[in-house]
Amino acid sequence: MKIQKLKDHVAVELSGGEKISELGYKYINKSVLDGKFSHALPMKRILKNGQDRILFSTSGEKYISEIEDDLDDDFVEIFEKALNDTITYVSSNSFLQKEDICLDKNVIFIDDSGDFKFLLIPYGKCHAQSDDEFQNTVNDVLKYIKSKNSNKIIKNTNINEIDISYKGMYGSISFYIVNDNFIIGKDAACNGVISANNAVSRKHCRIFKEEGAYYVEDLHSSNHTYVNGKEVLQATILNNGDVIRVADMDFNVSLSEENI
Repeated sequence: MKIQKLKDHVAVELSGGEKISELGYKYINKSVLDGKFSHALPMKRILKNGQDRILFSTSGEKYISEIEDDLDDDFVEIFEKALNDTITYVSSNSFLQKEDICLDKNVIFIDDSGDFKFLLIPYGKCHAQSDDEFQNTVNDVLKYIKSKNSNKIIKNTNINEIDISYKGMYGSISFYIVNDNFIIGKDAACNGVISANNAVSRKHCRIFKEEGAYYVEDLHSSNHTYVNGKEVLQATILNNGDVIRVADMDFNVSLSEENI
């Protein structure tokens, strides 16, 4: 399956062995057009170069991956409800299956009324997953949505410097950061070296400055990076009093800021 984002629609092209369930296709479209189900995008099936292709209309929709505004807790709750409603919808129909829900975060949408929309691709039985595999996919997209909720931006503040400090079984460690890019890890070439803890990756995470604020970003570490107990899945803003967990080490964050 190949997904292509275009100006006012998303094109899904099926690959060898994939095919559309005719009954599933008709059922989804009828539900959307009749207003009986609001979390799916209307679609049109065409044949291009002998290959099955589905066009999903995205007019008036926003990609959630492109939303940069601060998001409150209601955003996460509404998304979870929309996803659960969609899983219930496909599970209650013999023409559909849970794997028909495309959970690629790059093609999940929200409209002006705050209603979430998914691509429902009626494959038939050619994309079956175990319950565990499907739940892992669901967990991944929920983590992404929650990370957008936690990625708040500090406005009208210029952070001049940041200090992170640890005290525990590995001793006392402090990193005083004034430069714009600071890499933490076990490697001797890192700016902040943690050599006593094997759970820390060679290049574990980095703290960087952008537009007057400091962020932390995980560098594909083995034991992950967290801010206030939430895994860092994308660059996450740092606020005064936050706790950064590097593997199993908790660093307290102290910011020196100048209001502008």
